[in-house]
Amino acid sequence: MQKRFAKTAGDFKPLACGYGACFATDRIKVDGMRVRFMYREKAGNSIDSG
Repeated sequence: MQKRFAKTAGDFKPLACGYGACFATDRIKVDGMRVRFMYREKAGNSIDSG
């Protein structure tokens, strides 16, 4: 089964360039729910930004 994402890659704009990437659940990516909470963990190594 192929996922049908709520938005396409072209719908997004750069927000915090140079800070790496993030993970988001299918509730956000597929169902289109808004992000209500996020946190940043301590960096695990020199490549990881936290």
